[in-house]
Amino acid sequence: MTARLSRAVVPAFLTIVTLGVAGTPPARAGPPPATLTAVASVDFAHPEKVHSLVGFLHGLDDTQPPDRVVVPLHPTLWRGSLASASYDRATALGARYMFVLSDLWGYPGAGWYGRQAPWVDWDKWSAFVRDMAAENRSRRLIWDVWNEPDWPYFWTGSEAQYHELYRRAYVAIRQELGPDAIIAGPSVSVFRWDWLTRLLEFCRSADCEVDALSWHELPGGGAISSVGAHARRARLGLLHNPAYAQVGLRELDVSEYVGQRDALYGAEALGYVSQLENAGIKRAAHACWQEPSGVDDCHAHTLDGLLTATSLHPRAAWWALSWYARGTASRVWSQSADPALAIMAARAVDPRHAEIELGYLDTHDRALPATTDVQLDLSGVRHLRFAGRSGRVRIRAYRVRSTGEAQTAPTSMAPPSVVQGAPGRLVVRVRAVGLHDTVLLRLSAPSRRGRR
Repeated sequence: MTARLSRAVVPAFLTIVTLGVAGTPPARAGPPPATLTAVASVDFAHPEKVHSLVGFLHGLDDTQPPDRVVVPLHPTLWRGSLASASYDRATALGARYMFVLSDLWGYPGAGWYGRQAPWVDWDKWSAFVRDMAAENRSRRLIWDVWNEPDWPYFWTGSEAQYHELYRRAYVAIRQELGPDAIIAGPSVSVFRWDWLTRLLEFCRSADCEVDALSWHELPGGGAISSVGAHARRARLGLLHNPAYAQVGLRELDVSEYVGQRDALYGAEALGYVSQLENAGIKRAAHACWQEPSGVDDCHAHTLDGLLTATSLHPRAAWWALSWYARGTASRVWSQSADPALAIMAARAVDPRHAEIELGYLDTHDRALPATTDVQLDLSGVRHLRFAGRSGRVRIRAYRVRSTGEAQTAPTSMAPPSVVQGAPGRLVVRVRAVGLHDTVLLRLSAPSRRGRR
C-alpha cells in the first residue's frame, strides 16, 4: 500500500500527514495470459433482498455536493463528526448517520486537538460522551466510539485502554439514550480478527454491548478478493455465534472501504460493494484519500473522490456506484467464476428494463491481460415482465472507462452476441472489456422485427 494518509477530519490549520508505509504488494507470478474469458451467471427468477452499500465519509454541507450527483447514488450511510457532514441533509437523502465520537475528541497525531489522552482522566471522557449523547438525543445516530484504535495516528494507548474507553462510552450512551441506540466498534483500520473477537469477549465479561461490529477494508497490497472472505468469516463466526448473543451483536458494518490505489477506478468500486453485499454486510462507506494531484477528498465536496474536485462532475466510480445503487431494489442472484469480474444484476430498474453491471478489476494478486471477454449464462429470462413467453430480449451495452481524476461518461459498445438456449435461457458474450472498465447491459423488449 502506498503511504497512507489520515482520513480523520482535523482542524484546517493542521497539515494532513503521511502516517507510514505498510507491506509491499505480493509478487505477481509471471506475465499475464494473452487472453481471458471470464464466465458468470445470472438467474432472473431468483430475487434477493439486499442492502445498498453506497455510503460516504465527511464532505457534505447544506448544498454541496449538489443533489444532481448525490440523489442517484441513494446513499444509505454517512459517516462523520456532525461538523464534517450535515446530519439534516444526509438523513433527508435517506442515509443513516454514523457519528464518530473520536473525531471531536481528537487524536494523538493531531495533538489531541488541545485535549489530553482519554486515559489521563477517564471521568472527562465519560462526561464528554454523556454531553454528546444529551445534545443529540433527537437524532438517530450510530455511535462509532473511536476511529482506527489500531493505528498510531489515532490511538497510542493499549488495547486494554481502548476497551475501557469503549465501556465508558457504552455506559454513558445507554444511560442517556436507552437500549435502542446503536453503538459500534472497534472500527479498526483493517480486518483484524484479534481485535474483533477481543472486544466481544471483553464485553461478555464487562457487561457491555456491541450492537454493530465494524472494521475497515483498505487492502493496500492485499487482494481485493479477501474483502468478501473477511465478511463471511465475521458473519459465520461472530454474528451468528450464539456465544455473542449476550453482547447484543446485530449487524456487521464496514465503515470504510476502497484502498487508496483503487479509489479512482469504477470496476474496483463495484468489486468492493459486490463482495460486501454478497457477504451480508449491513452498512458501508467509501473511504476518502488524497488524490495524486494533492486534492484531499476528506475535506472536499467530491463524494470521497467520485467527483472531479473543481466542477463536481462524475468520475468512473460514480457511474459504477450509481448503476449499482439503482439495482438494489430488484436485485437477483448472480455469480462470477473469476474474482477479477464483479457482477450485479437487477430484474426491474424500471418497468421496461433489467440491467446487468460488470466490472473487470485488478485483484492485485495475479497478472491480468489488458482486456477480457465475458460469457454470461442468463436463466429465468421469462420472469422479466417485458420478455414474455418467448424469453427474447434486446440487449444494449454501455461502457465507462476509468480516466483517473478526469470526468467521464458512458459510451455505447458494440452489441453483445446472444445465443438462444433452452426456454428462458440465453448465452451472452461481451467482448474486449478493458481492465478497470465498468459495463452496463440494459435488457428490454425486443423490437417488433425481433432484433435484440
